[in-house]
Amino acid sequence: MKDYLVKIFNYNHWANELILEEMAKNNVNDEYCTKLISHMLNAQRTWYNRITKVANENNDIWQIHPFEKLSEKNNALTELYVKMLAKTKLSEQNKNMSGEVFFNSLTDILIHVANHGSHHRAQISKRLRELGVTPPKIDYITYVRTFPDFW
Repeated sequence: MKDYLVKIFNYNHWANELILEEMAKNNVNDEYCTKLISHMLNAQRTWYNRITKVANENNDIWQIHPFEKLSEKNNALTELYVKMLAKTKLSEQNKNMSGEVFFNSLTDILIHVANHGSHHRAQISKRLRELGVTPPKIDYITYVRTFPDFW
C-alpha cells in the first residue's frame, strides 16, 4: 500500500507542476488560481504536520504564496510525504482543526489529501478555461500512461 501512496503523491506533484507550468507559459496572473494552489499546498503541510506531530505554527490554510514559490513548495512537500511514508505506520490518531481527536488510517488521510488536490485542480482548470487557456491533461490515467514503466 505504501508504494501505491507514493505513486499517488507523485501523481499529485506531477499534476500540480503541469498546472503551474501552463499558468507560467500563458502568463496567467490570476489571484483565484494562485489562492487555490496555495491552499492545496498549505493543507498538505497541515496534514503532514498532524501526521508527524509537528506543531502548526501559524499555518493559515488560506495563506497566498507568491506564484514563483509554488513549484518549490510543491517539490518540498512531495519529498516530505515520500520520506514520511517510508518510515510511518499506516494508522494514526489525529486532531482536526477544532482539536477533536479522530482515529483515521494514514491511508485514508493521504487519499483525502490527494482528492483535495484533485478537487481544487479541477476548479483551477475551469478558471483557466474562463481565461481562454486550455488546461493541461492532468487526469490520473494520463499520468500512469505517461509513465507506464516507472511503476
